[in-house]
Amino acid sequence: MLTPAVNVGASQPCSENLPKRSQKNLTPTGRNTPLDRPTQQCQSAQRFGAALHRHIRGRISDALAYAVENYRAEVGDIISSTVAKWDGASTADKLELQVGRDLQFIRINGTIVGGLAGLAIHAVGQFL
Repeated sequence: MLTPAVNVGASQPCSENLPKRSQKNLTPTGRNTPLDRPTQQCQSAQRFGAALHRHIRGRISDALAYAVENYRAEVGDIISSTVAKWDGASTADKLELQVGRDLQFIRINGTIVGGLAGLAIHAVGQFL
């Protein structure tokens, strides 16, 4: 199973909102003090959260693999029949609503790149 590198729970250190320990609060034996417990509990919660995240991702991955292996044809038929029902104009309208601003940038970039490519081809043709 491929999983992306996700550092769960590391975005905020456990000790960020805890009281600061001064030298007088340190025990000479290095034993845990009441001020150590919140940090340990937070770290334990982060480890549990990371383990739970890995477990859930594994279960989802297993379920998807099972669905693909056993229902590939049915899913393909559903997708094919849905796409076959689409009308070109209504599909274009839906896409325009969903990604309209991005499409405008794509059109502008395409115009600029196309114009530069055409200019380069014309310059090479004139040079030869």
